Amino acid sequence: MGMAERRITVGIVDDEAFVRNALRTYLGVENDIEVVGEAADGTTALQLVARHSPDVLLLDLQLPDFDGIEVTRRLMARQEPTRVVVVTAHLSDRYVVPALLAGASGYIVKDAEPSRVVGAIREVLGGDLCVDPRTTRYLIEAAGRAAPSATHGDIHITDRERQVLDELCAGSSNSEMARRLFLSESTIKYYLANLMRKFGSRDRVQLVVAAFRSGLVT
Repeated sequence: MGMAERRITVGIVDDEAFVRNALRTYLGVENDIEVVGEAADGTTALQLVARHSPDVLLLDLQLPDFDGIEVTRRLMARQEPTRVVVVTAHLSDRYVVPALLAGASGYIVKDAEPSRVVGAIREVLGGDLCVDPRTTRYLIEAAGRAAPSATHGDIHITDRERQVLDELCAGSSNSEMARRLFLSESTIKYYLANLMRKFGSRDRVQLVVAAFRSGLVT
């Protein structure tokens, strides 16, 4: 990394000191990432962002004063440039979709591989919405529980688009898709944009749900 290249700045918010220390230690070995602050509650999290304006905020959902979803809402209302990646033990209707609708750019379950957290930090800065495989499976199951709102039987996708869609629904990041399909990341983004247009989806999460409900992915 060149001296002039700026490091990715990260804030960590969790009410457990052990989790904060573990995340800080793991991120500390990454040459392009710098942890600029920590917080144990929602109020301090907002102060952290106001003071340091980190590129990414790793945010737990259960906090002593108000939850991470409310923190995310307030950051979005302030139009902060900081990207929020939820890192939580909770995977339920109460948390997943509300957090993403509030404006979170990522949702990672705490028992995911640590490399998934690092990948999410880099991916959301590239404009991606990053959810880990367990969260993706949860969203698919939630879509199956919901009543169908539209049919997609007349949607036609190419073989390559189907490969990209299968990878997306398996929870793969853009870089993982590119590696497995022997394509560039820009080409992956091109295919994803086409798929979102065909399914009328505004983001990756909506695309996963629409693909499952269409029957194209099972």
